[in-house]
Amino acid sequence: MPHVLLSHRRVRVFNMQNKSDAYNFNNTFWSSKNESVTSKGEGIAWCIAFALEAIITVLGNLVTIILFAVNKNLRKKCLLLVVNMAFADLLFGAVFLPLYIYFLGGYHQLWTARLNTTFYMFFNVTQTLFLQVTIISAALISCERFYAVYWPLKHRTLSLRGYRIAIFISWASAALFSTIFHLQGFSVTSREFAFSVLSYFLVYFFIICGCNTGIWIKFQNVNIALHRTVLYKIDT
Repeated sequence: MPHVLLSHRRVRVFNMQNKSDAYNFNNTFWSSKNESVTSKGEGIAWCIAFALEAIITVLGNLVTIILFAVNKNLRKKCLLLVVNMAFADLLFGAVFLPLYIYFLGGYHQLWTARLNTTFYMFFNVTQTLFLQVTIISAALISCERFYAVYWPLKHRTLSLRGYRIAIFISWASAALFSTIFHLQGFSVTSREFAFSVLSYFLVYFFIICGCNTGIWIKFQNVNIALHRTVLYKIDT
């Protein structure tokens, strides 16, 4: 989410500058009289850190997807949402993080990064798209587990088509809101944009917390009931 908030500032800077499609990223996109340029050493450290994050993210989620594909015991309907989340994280590490490293290196003057309008729009939309699919998938997983715990018999009747529809909705809604967030960057202030993004992600945060809290309460009640049953049998 910090990447999303940061991108709004970039959008506004980009809109205020009437430049051609190809322009010097280091001199026009990042430059500011009120901002000091940090050291190249710090830039190298950040780039290495994000590169390691990208590698770990890609490899970890790739292993998850491969295991689901080759292991028949893991090919369960309930794991489709997990695989969908792993796929979104895989794309985040393989597509967005390299682009972010490219931007970060330009900011720290490690290289001269040149962008055009189409390239920047692709960067802005994809970063929010993959982040949203991840958090939407996490919310769907929490809701699915909540449903399985409270209504286990009905949960068993869920069809494969239902899971596929849920996955489609996660990508469609993420694409829709990514476009909306991108368009907001042209019309609202940074504070308004930050408020809308935080409100949006807080909705999913409360869904995830609410479902997991409900699951925890359910298991607590089950444990209490089992404990009372054991004590009753011992007494009798």
